[in-house]
Amino acid sequence: GPLPPAPSLARPLRANLLATAGTVIDAYRNSSDPALTDFDWSRARLALSYALQLDPADSTARGQLALCEGYINLIGNPKLPAAQRSETEFQVAAADLSGSPDPHLGLARLYVYVFRNAGLALGQFSEAERRGFRLGPRELEQEGDAYLYRAEFELGQASRVAPTSMNEEDRWLRQTWNDLERARVLYEPISGFSNVSTGLDHLYADRKQQQELRASLSAAESRARQKPKTKPPARRKT
Repeated sequence: GPLPPAPSLARPLRANLLATAGTVIDAYRNSSDPALTDFDWSRARLALSYALQLDPADSTARGQLALCEGYINLIGNPKLPAAQRSETEFQVAAADLSGSPDPHLGLARLYVYVFRNAGLALGQFSEAERRGFRLGPRELEQEGDAYLYRAEFELGQASRVAPTSMNEEDRWLRQTWNDLERARVLYEPISGFSNVSTGLDHLYADRKQQQELRASLSAAESRARQKPKTKPPARRKT
């Protein structure tokens, strides 16, 4: 007939679809649950896909859909190179949801566990905080993990340069100690949460190795200082 009901129903239908997706996204943001699989990202993605059919110009729905796509890809592809698609999706979400912390939480998680890049991860946590997000135990664990992973890389570098350069070894060992301390300060208040206890076990083992390398370096430096300097041979008179 001349007055089909579809146009009048489109607005409440779209509102319900957005609310369905928002429930999933809000649940992740407002919880400390570290398991991505505990949230129904596929349901949110389906709801947002239908909402965008009703209003393709809705940038908020588009950004939320990209956010869901990023998490769904990360669940199915937790390693590079396939996981890199999640970075693209989260960056699209960040552009469309400029005032939201949600894409930055996704990027931070990606940079901690996939890229193992503490600097990028910490930058994304700061962006989330700038948008009003308060870091909870889940994010504090992720920050601690970021520092721990960086410390373990630095410790490996110290071990490799130990026979060849005392100055380089000293630099890597100082950086290792600083990052281990940063991780410890984050871990210890939330000990028992998620995998924090395992992280602390690794941290204490790494700290022991760092101290052993430091002791060896100090002994080598001491021997170098005590070694008598050889005088050049005297020239014969002609």
